[in-house]
Amino acid sequence: MTETAVAQRLRELLKAVKPLAAEYYRLTGKPLGVTGEVAEYVAAKILDLEPAPPRTSGYDAIRRTPEGSQRIEIKGRAYGEDAKPGQRIGRIKQGAACDVVLLVLLNSATLDPREMWEAPYAAVAKRLAKRGSKARKRGQLGVSEFKRLNGASQIWPKTPRSLNEVIAALPASERRKIEARARRLIAEEMSLQALRKAIGKTQTVIAKRLKVGQDAVPKLETRSDMYISTLRSFLKAMSGDLELIVKFPDRPPVRLEELGSGGSRRKRERHSALRRLRGKVRLQLDLETLRRDRS
Repeated sequence: MTETAVAQRLRELLKAVKPLAAEYYRLTGKPLGVTGEVAEYVAAKILDLEPAPPRTSGYDAIRRTPEGSQRIEIKGRAYGEDAKPGQRIGRIKQGAACDVVLLVLLNSATLDPREMWEAPYAAVAKRLAKRGSKARKRGQLGVSEFKRLNGASQIWPKTPRSLNEVIAALPASERRKIEARARRLIAEEMSLQALRKAIGKTQTVIAKRLKVGQDAVPKLETRSDMYISTLRSFLKAMSGDLELIVKFPDRPPVRLEELGSGGSRRKRERHSALRRLRGKVRLQLDLETLRRDRS
């Protein structure tokens, strides 16, 4: 059997062993003892690595890159949701002829991959050489310790990109749509402080218009509850006005009038009209009285 055929047959065997090992763990709570081999299988499949020939010393797979080949030592660890960060990975060969150490963390119950981390072998060897730990002397590192190594990084699944990176990768037309939508959302819902800044009003200006000290402005802006009249006055100081809209599930929205206005235009007009009417009534009564007196 050729070397390529042997490697292919090994991959087939590991594929068949994986569900059996997972079932064994579910039944007994103990690993079957093939975690390392399963880790090599899933790493080669997911990361497109080339398995090293059987009985190769120092590394388990090869990564082909434009810069050249990298020799990779693969270490597997069953690592459940309740796993302790201090759990240790298998012995790492010291002085091995490899370039990178790859840590494959597998779900304890299913042996499906959870995370893959890698670190330069030089960083691993330096950490193992540090005195003060019997485990390191045996060539073992804790999972969290491995992740903290200089140059260590999570390579699978890929660490999510930031929102800005995702947006920057979109076509220009899509970015414009997102920016326009963001502006609409900001305009729909803003804090008093954000609104004041958006329209370019300083705390000094608002305080002067409200006839209060400047230190009162941030207190008003962060207040969770206030009178409607206070809110109306604050918005008026920003050259704005307040409208109260009531929404019902079975009828069109209704705008409330005069609530919290403390002297709205319509109220003043009605009061003025009432005063004029009372004046006319009194004048009519006086005229009637004068006519009766003359007669």
